[in-house]
Amino acid sequence: MPTPSSAPLLLTKITPPPPRRELLPRTRLLALLTLGLEHPVTLISTGAGFGKSTLVSQWLTERMKDEGGRMKPGSDPSTSASSFIPHPSSFAWLALDAGDNDPVRFWRYVLGAIERALPGLDAEFGALFHGPGPGATEVIVASLLNHLQLAAQPLVLILDDYHVIEQSEIHRGLTYAIDHLPASARVVLVSRADPPLPLSRWRARGQLAELRAAQLRFRPEETQAFLADLMGLALAPEQIDVLEARTEGWAVGLQLAALSLHGQADPGAFIAQFAASHRTALDYLIDEVVAQQPAEVQHFLLHTAILDRMCAELCDAVVKEEGGTVKDEDRATGSDPAQPFILHPSSFILAQLERANLFLIPLDAEGAWYRYHHLFRSALRQRLQRQTPAQIPALHRRAAGWLVGAGLSAEAIEHACAAGDTAHMAELVETATIPTWLRGEITTLQRWLDDLPGALYATRPSLLLWRAWSALMVTNWPLLEQTVAQVEQVLAGSLSGDSPHWGELLALKGWLARLAGEPDRGYALSTQALTLLRPDDAFRRSLVGSSAAQAAWALGDSAAARACAEEAITQGERADNGSLTAYAHALAAWVLIDEGQLGQAGTYASTALALTSARGLAQLPMNAFCHVVLAEVALLRDHLAEAQRHAEAALALLSTGAFKDALMQTLHMRIGTARARGDRATAEAELARMEHELATTGLPGLALIGHAQRAWLALLEGRLSEADALLAAAPQRGTVGVGIEGGARTARALLRVLQGRAAEALELLEPGMRVAHLHGVAAALLVAPLRALALAAQGQSDCADQVLAEALTRAAPEGLVRPFLDLGPYLAPSLRRLHQTLPDTHPARPLAGMVLARLGAAPATETTPAEPQRQPSALSP
Repeated sequence: MPTPSSAPLLLTKITPPPPRRELLPRTRLLALLTLGLEHPVTLISTGAGFGKSTLVSQWLTERMKDEGGRMKPGSDPSTSASSFIPHPSSFAWLALDAGDNDPVRFWRYVLGAIERALPGLDAEFGALFHGPGPGATEVIVASLLNHLQLAAQPLVLILDDYHVIEQSEIHRGLTYAIDHLPASARVVLVSRADPPLPLSRWRARGQLAELRAAQLRFRPEETQAFLADLMGLALAPEQIDVLEARTEGWAVGLQLAALSLHGQADPGAFIAQFAASHRTALDYLIDEVVAQQPAEVQHFLLHTAILDRMCAELCDAVVKEEGGTVKDEDRATGSDPAQPFILHPSSFILAQLERANLFLIPLDAEGAWYRYHHLFRSALRQRLQRQTPAQIPALHRRAAGWLVGAGLSAEAIEHACAAGDTAHMAELVETATIPTWLRGEITTLQRWLDDLPGALYATRPSLLLWRAWSALMVTNWPLLEQTVAQVEQVLAGSLSGDSPHWGELLALKGWLARLAGEPDRGYALSTQALTLLRPDDAFRRSLVGSSAAQAAWALGDSAAARACAEEAITQGERADNGSLTAYAHALAAWVLIDEGQLGQAGTYASTALALTSARGLAQLPMNAFCHVVLAEVALLRDHLAEAQRHAEAALALLSTGAFKDALMQTLHMRIGTARARGDRATAEAELARMEHELATTGLPGLALIGHAQRAWLALLEGRLSEADALLAAAPQRGTVGVGIEGGARTARALLRVLQGRAAEALELLEPGMRVAHLHGVAAALLVAPLRALALAAQGQSDCADQVLAEALTRAAPEGLVRPFLDLGPYLAPSLRRLHQTLPDTHPARPLAGMVLARLGAAPATETTPAEPQRQPSALSP
């Protein structure tokens, strides 16, 4: 029993079609295709039936006979497009179908096709498909481009039937790939219609070669050669002229006409009969061709038309009834009811159809797998629908049954859906969910789930939960909320409270609660979920552990946050999922920063980056969180160049649009770094970008982040009235816990101090001190300098100096200097007093001297503390 592949990829999709025995050499078109290699992209765009795929297959066969494989001597591949000479083995072929409208599946097949031409990709990119995650396809595209650039080996990627692709994310990814193709690579697109790609831009830049219907139409001499030499027809010149005029050089029309003419006693009369339009001609000619076939062949053609790809065993399963005979109602129209027939083996009929050139296209060199020409198959399906519509569901059920046994679950699901057998489809989907999910093909999973009737979910809560998890993965919050409500209703009436399904539901509700600004409820639901989830469900346990860590962190419980993050790391490693592991490391690192353990936080983040890089996942968007951690550590230590490098690395990983929270943190780092350098223009530009991004989050409460940032910038530059107006207009409550509110509260406290309202400032900072105590040293150090200012403004200089000295003492071991530098102009009197009055051995005195020296408020002293040992940077060579 042949199968296209024992692996998830179907080899027939990524195997160049074998050379056809009977093809008309179209030398002029082959030359145009070769000339097209001077451009990054070649587009072959015509309607169906013009011989596009056949032409490219013929060209590919001819090119693979040539001896190439090198750049022209003396050429520079980075500047000379004409230097491109593809190696015979460097052609990657991908035959697309409707199932490829999943970004992850699409790029998996692209990589699989390229792997056959340039072996070694599987080892490098395999880890990218271990589990779903936002931005995964962009990582794949970027990594693939880097690989091709480094390999510098000529490659031509051919995407056949690109018109079936409708997913905008795929179009965006392919556009990006083509715009950044290395000089050693080319793309050939074969499509029935112009794809939604920037063709005009490529055309204007000379990057696009095009072949259209005008070039592909058969010319008079080609028509004559085709009919006489290939089809064996002895026609008069005037008859050939009529055929060419009727078909307008349309390849499939000529082939159908030639096949029909073989059974005609009067060729001239037949030629005069069929209409000129392609559609009418197609119907007429296919009817003629099918009607000329024996009854068993007609039966075979109609019943196997439901298949996109077929082999003999699959065809046998579809067309044959028990015992091998055909029921009366299954007989092809026009057959003699008194003469039942016995079907020949499908292998015999397939070979017969191929010899007769009856629109059967081989998909492999072994002759095991075939497909019909798209137009021929479509016409056969319409004919089947007219003649025996009641039989169609049974045909699909038989196909689904064979495909399940062959291990081709995705194709089996499509046939079960076409059969209307929702119960069987649901069973197949349940079996396929985990492998589909772990390959990251969330779009495919969502499409299957959408095709199931809503009533079926009442008896299959696991499928409803998969619908919710997939909505979470693509950040579709309205669908997630709606599905969670449905799940709760179904589970309440069917399962006990200790079922793992309840654990999944509580986990999802905890996620939503945290996003809604209820971290306490989010933490309670998440921790309860962890007690119900299966112990071996490492993927979900890591997801939920990270959510619980975030909720605990927002509540100020650093011990619980660290414990949850550590458990999420463990489960992420068990799930062999780089995204989850990197994210959990970053969460643990943020908690350590709040505790003032900058060195350990940097180690966590650097470790995560090293682990993902070792697995070939350096470009994973989730790694941005680790770079943000390292940027924060560097900024707090006033290592501005290092902070800038890590912020830029994070932005590069977030260019896909994934992870708005990481993007906000990155922009916060860039604003802080620009502000520390006195670069107001850059700080303003980054702030404007932050505000724009915040406006697109769909969470209005997050606008408080932008208000707080702009107010701080105004305050530190002495623009008090502007800061006052900004804070007055800011929302009074954030949506993700005390961290967001803290920035606005501390800004208001500084404003009150500068306005001479120190008592109000201290009132504002009291809740801040409570939060700071819970969050740890680093958070306290953001509040302590403000409190010292307010106390000094009230005339309590001794108390102010004591608060500031304590903060400096706690900051010194980690080199945490940035908060004191930010408020340095205001703190200078207190810092100067401390530096003058504290004994040389006091741990606060050296740091006070360092801050004063950097502010230019006092000369540097010999007691300036040494900077702590820096953590290794993931960006270091």
